[in-house]
Amino acid sequence: MSELAVTYEMKEYHWPLRRPKFKGESTVETLVDRLNLPESVFISARELILAYKSKSGRESSLSIAAASVVMVSRDLGIPVSISDVSSALSGKVSPGGIVAAIGEIKSVLGIRAPIPWEGYLNYVIWKLGRSDEFLKAISDLKMPSHLILDRIRVKSRKLLRIKSGRIKELMGRSPVIVSGALVYLAAQSLGLRLVTQKIVSDSIGVSRASLAKIVGLLR
Repeated sequence: MSELAVTYEMKEYHWPLRRPKFKGESTVETLVDRLNLPESVFISARELILAYKSKSGRESSLSIAAASVVMVSRDLGIPVSISDVSSALSGKVSPGGIVAAIGEIKSVLGIRAPIPWEGYLNYVIWKLGRSDEFLKAISDLKMPSHLILDRIRVKSRKLLRIKSGRIKELMGRSPVIVSGALVYLAAQSLGLRLVTQKIVSDSIGVSRASLAKIVGLLR
């Protein structure tokens, strides 16, 4: 069971929810809509906020609502970056404010969790599977795209273990870019030469130069 799983309980809801909203819920709904996240993120972020409110006795702020989306998306294996969440709220809450709010939620709920690398890998692979350029690059292969993505996932997890020492040296770098580099290296090791650094970097919204630098450090 994940660290966050002990703090909230998944419940059945109809989407969109037809009931009065508490403070912070509209913010979560806005983020889920603007970032094209699944319903499960909304439901779990809502429960996380309720757990925070119950233990702290405080109302949810804009930064707490934003932080809940970041934390839950990581826990569910489809992490969104703090900068993307801040941008989706038109800068009304800064990345630093979200980081501070994540720390507050963890402190109140007693959560102590390491970087969820497999969650970031799943996110990168999910984004890659939605890329038209990726689908074009593998179109000549006689294998469904979901099976190719599964092979990339297995290989990238193996690289995560093999290169754990070097990854520790990259602490402080963007986990999304590091995961993107691992996914790229996994694809190359599987012989998917047409899956280029540009395809991977474009799919996760980072520059090719940023990805190439981490790839070089991980080789």
